[in-house]
Amino acid sequence: MCFSGFALVPDPNAKNGHRKLPLPPLPSGSIVGGIKTALIANLDKDADDELVVQLQVFRSVSNGVDGFAYGTVEYAVLDWNGKKFVRVPALENKLAAKMESRETGRTFSLSEEDTRNALGLGSLRR
Repeated sequence: MCFSGFALVPDPNAKNGHRKLPLPPLPSGSIVGGIKTALIANLDKDADDELVVQLQVFRSVSNGVDGFAYGTVEYAVLDWNGKKFVRVPALENKLAAKMESRETGRTFSLSEEDTRNALGLGSLRR
């Protein structure tokens, strides 16, 4: 099973003033979990903001004989390319590296400040 979803985008020509656009495939292999917005910010050189979503997923590992399941947090970064939403693997990799580098491991989500720092935005506090 994988996470799926859509975005409602304002469009004056659409019925009820919004278009329903599908999100790209998000991490697969999850059994159950949650999804929430972690950050909305301009992370690249275009005029549009990117959306960082936090996914709580459960993974299972098996060697063919024994196995186990564990919960983890993963991030997807979504960008509008003018036609559809696409994922940004380079930014997702930065968030995964930040998750791996923490003492608490991958089971707890990043704070907003950690998310911003991992993506090169700097601290909210000035």
